[in-house]
Amino acid sequence: MVPGTMTITYRLPRRKPRRRPTLPTVASQGSAPPRRSRCPPDRTARILALAHHVDRLIESGELTDYADAARRFGLSRARITQVSNLLALSPSLQEALILQQRAIAERRLRSLIQHVAWPAQEDLFNGL
Repeated sequence: MVPGTMTITYRLPRRKPRRRPTLPTVASQGSAPPRRSRCPPDRTARILALAHHVDRLIESGELTDYADAARRFGLSRARITQVSNLLALSPSLQEALILQQRAIAERRLRSLIQHVAWPAQEDLFNGL
């Protein structure tokens, strides 16, 4: 060992192997129906659900405003505003997003929110 140097020995812990998701099996006649896949909801659907959750908490008085929601959920006030603006989408578009009938990025939906008329939103949505 060279004077003025130090040797440190460190062992990295082994990572546990990840479990691979199992694919649903095809049910044969007379057996139980196949289980639904456990794929996570679309990101836009989760964001829309968060918007409804924040809106409910504010209406119930559990949160005072968007700034309070931002502190509670660890997001910026601007992001909470972006999320809550999704509530301006027409109910049929919200339903299509939550039921994952159509997957579309949240960023592309922001242009629809600028249109107040729901039929105009739906026409633009169908064009995306």
